[in-house]
Amino acid sequence: MANISQYRAESDIKRAANHKIKRMLLNASSLHPKSSMPDNRANGENVVIRRSAKDEAVLNFILKGDKIAQCGGLLWTWKQIWNRTLYEEEGIWIFTRLLIGQVGQVMVIAFLSVLLFFGTKYIAAAANKAREQLESTGEIVDLPRWVYDFVPTGQQVYQTFTPGTVTALIVAISIFILYIPSTTATILKFRTGMLPSLRDPSFQRFKVGVDSVFFNASNMIWALFGAALLFAVLVTGLLFLILWPFTRDLIVLAAAWILGLFITILLKTITLKLMRRNCFSAFYRMKPSGANRSTLAFECWQIGLGGGVLISRL
Repeated sequence: MANISQYRAESDIKRAANHKIKRMLLNASSLHPKSSMPDNRANGENVVIRRSAKDEAVLNFILKGDKIAQCGGLLWTWKQIWNRTLYEEEGIWIFTRLLIGQVGQVMVIAFLSVLLFFGTKYIAAAANKAREQLESTGEIVDLPRWVYDFVPTGQQVYQTFTPGTVTALIVAISIFILYIPSTTATILKFRTGMLPSLRDPSFQRFKVGVDSVFFNASNMIWALFGAALLFAVLVTGLLFLILWPFTRDLIVLAAAWILGLFITILLKTITLKLMRRNCFSAFYRMKPSGANRSTLAFECWQIGLGGGVLISRL
C-alpha cells in the first residue's frame, strides 16, 4: 500500500509538471499568434505568414499579461482536493504530518463532544440533587430566598452549557476545516512571491530552525482543544451570569452601559461624517461659520467623553 501511494504521488507530480509546462507553452504561443495577410497572387488565396515581430509580442503581453486566476480559499481548496486537480495540476500534496494533525483534531472533537455532553448531564443532575436537598432542608428550617437563588437548577445548567457546547464544537470543526486550505494558501503565496523566502528579514533565524516542524502536529491538536474549550467557557460563563439571579442585575446594568456607549459612538460617527461632508473639503472649510460651531460643539462633547479615552488606554 505504501508503494502504491508513493507511485501515485510521483505520478501526480509528473502530471502537474506536464500541465504547467503545457500552460506555459500556450501562454507563450498566445503572445506570438499567426498573422494572415492577403497575397495578391493569381489564385487570390491568403497565405499564412508567420511573424516574429517583437513589437507584436510586447503588445500582446501588455494586452493579455494581466490575466489572473483566482486560487486559494476554503471552497476552492476542498473542490481541488475532491477532483484531484490540487495534486495533478497545482502539484500540491497533503504531507503526512498535516494528515496526522488532522486525525488528532478529529479525535479531539470526538473527545470534546463526549466530555461536554456527559459533563453537562452530570452537572445538571448534581444541581437538581443539591436543589432537592436544599428544599428538603427548607421544610425544616426557614431559609431566606437568596439561599435558593444561590444554587442553580438543572434547567439553568442546560440553558447555559448547551449553547457553550454547540459553540465549542462549531469552533473546533471550523478550525479542522480551515487547516488544509490555510496550508495550501501559504504554499501558493510562497510560489508567487507574496511571502518572501530567501529575502525575508528573518531568513537567518529560519534556516537554523528547520527542525522546528516537529511542533506542528502537537500544536494543531492542542490549539484546537484550547480554542474550543475557551469559547465553551466564555459562552457558558456569560450565559450563566445572565441567568444566575445574583449577577443578573449587574449584567443588565453592564449591558445598558455598553448599549449607551455604542449609541453614543454611533451618533458621534454619523454626525462627524455629515459635518465633514457639508462644512469641509479636504483642508478647506466650505462653510466657516458652520465648521466653527460644529467644532466647538464637538469639543464640549469630547470634554465629557474624554474619560472613555483614559479608560481605553489603561
